[in-house]
Amino acid sequence: VDLLVGTQMLAKGHDFQRLRLVVVADPDGAFSIAFHFRLNPGATTNAQNILSFGERGSPGSIAIYLTSSTNMRTWLGHATQSTAAALSVSRTWTDGQWRHYALTVSPDGVARVFIDGELAAQSTSWQPPLQPDQVFWIGWNPARRDARGFFEGDLRDFRVYQTVLTDA
Repeated sequence: VDLLVGTQMLAKGHDFQRLRLVVVADPDGAFSIAFHFRLNPGATTNAQNILSFGERGSPGSIAIYLTSSTNMRTWLGHATQSTAAALSVSRTWTDGQWRHYALTVSPDGVARVFIDGELAAQSTSWQPPLQPDQVFWIGWNPARRDARGFFEGDLRDFRVYQTVLTDA
């Protein structure tokens, strides 16, 4: 079962989106997140937030963000401690090209990031589950509590699945 959140979302500057979702993942902790994105050419890329779920670094949280013009990080906070599975993908992101991002997380803690259908990063250390009382923030990280870190680009076709997507 998938939940279509939006077919076209624009996150330019301070026009971020807050999505109140009840996350009902597979009882064993499986889920997937997928969306298309592109960064504005020449965008400031330091700490741009694409997606936040819960407070980054807190148990059961998710953060997808750029740390530089060439590094995207996916951070999955472990449910029982203040550590995380961190998956980093190095590419040139500020070329204005549309890309497809998919995160799959299996019940045994295997997390995979796919960019344009190709496996880009993998971790085997995530500990489910997600925190059920959190919300998804698109294009901003509310934990920062300031006007920094907004996503500068476009997002579309954001989906949350209650299962692990396959390679096919």
